[in-house]
Amino acid sequence: MVTFVKPALRNGLWHLTGRVACGIANRVRGKWEHTAAIKWSPPDNLSRLRGHARAVLPGARVRRLLYGRVLITWQAPD
Repeated sequence: MVTFVKPALRNGLWHLTGRVACGIANRVRGKWEHTAAIKWSPPDNLSRLRGHARAVLPGARVRRLLYGRVLITWQAPD
């Protein structure tokens, strides 16, 4: 699952880097318009999202991606 998180002061440099990269990509390729539903602003910051993911999906990995996105991966136990 890919989602977004609220920018936090602690992760400010990461969010700034993502904003700059997004701005460059939009200028080079043009802004991509999609039809997906959008709920903005994200309800949680990265640390709260990690806590929720661990509580609901034990063993889930939460990784930061470029452009302010976050990837949650989880494998069901056998």
